[in-house]
Amino acid sequence: MPEINTNILEKINKNLELLIYLNLRQNEISEMTSGEQIFFLKRYGFSDGVIADLFGKSKSYVSSEIVKQKKRSGK
Repeated sequence: MPEINTNILEKINKNLELLIYLNLRQNEISEMTSGEQIFFLKRYGFSDGVIADLFGKSKSYVSSEIVKQKKRSGK
């Protein structure tokens, strides 16, 4: 049996936890703007490329939305 990389398992676990969290807070998240949703996913460790794929947008669009949200939130 091949050795399992613990980093990969940790990433999978983190993503599963996030999916469960998103499912539980579905109503609240559906009221967010797309920019807020993008920023939310970025805060939870998703890369710009993955977020861009999820939203059907370019990485530059995602990056600009993240910058806008950081300015709004002061983070």
